[in-house]
Amino acid sequence: MLTIERTTSIQDFSRMAQVWDDLLARSASNTIALTWDWLWTWWEVFGSDRELSILVVRDGEEIIAIAPLLGRVVQRYSILPFTRLELLASGEEEVEEICSEYLDFIIAKGREEEACRAIVRYLRDHDHEWDEILLAALPGNSPTLRLLGSNAASESLQVQPVSTDLALYLELPDNYTEFLQGLGTSLKREIRKDRRTAASKGHRFRVIDDPSEFDEAFAILIKLHQSRWNSRGEPGVFGNARFRAFHELLAGRLLGRDRLKLFVLEVGGEPIAALMAFTYDRKVLLY
Repeated sequence: MLTIERTTSIQDFSRMAQVWDDLLARSASNTIALTWDWLWTWWEVFGSDRELSILVVRDGEEIIAIAPLLGRVVQRYSILPFTRLELLASGEEEVEEICSEYLDFIIAKGREEEACRAIVRYLRDHDHEWDEILLAALPGNSPTLRLLGSNAASESLQVQPVSTDLALYLELPDNYTEFLQGLGTSLKREIRKDRRTAASKGHRFRVIDDPSEFDEAFAILIKLHQSRWNSRGEPGVFGNARFRAFHELLAGRLLGRDRLKLFVLEVGGEPIAALMAFTYDRKVLLY
């Protein structure tokens, strides 16, 4: 018999780091945006007007699933307040949106069906506490997506997809030579030309993963990003205090653990490009 405990305490959430990441590693939804570091940092920055509603599913003493949910009151038609359940790390205002991707329930592999059934039943039994549930940024191949739909009907709940987007990715070969060989002729020509141009003007390519160098490199990234968007008459996301605070806090937790790197390209002594990349479970997510 599975049991579900609802966690609303920040203190309880703060103590879940180890068990959270251990379960994530055993799940089919193992991605950096579901790590405790990412979600706790997001809560620190955006959680002030929300309530934790994390569902922890146990089989005896063993935790087999976590549904990282929160609740908040939103206005419909500007006058009608209602309670919405959402996934942690989603639901920000557009101007400060972190764009966390591949969010999901965290369920031990092989236990998805029974865990989803228990979660849906729990949500139905407690439907007086919420008016709607919005699960954003679930991957299309998530077992949760399919199982929620199949179990909802038996609990008289309606599931409706509201939007779909494409996520672009590239499977990388083992080395750079193989990567180049897989490109088209014109693109390879442009890459060689750009490299010769950079070399002729004097260039330096920096990889920053040390906390002592982060502030300088992060300031370069922000300056380049903001100048690009400001030139178009747009404010740029790093002009938002909460967006910037999230990345600064998260960097403090990830730097030195091979999960975050900044890349800066300097040509002629001036930085002309910067990139931030998260690395997790043999995947690189470019930011």
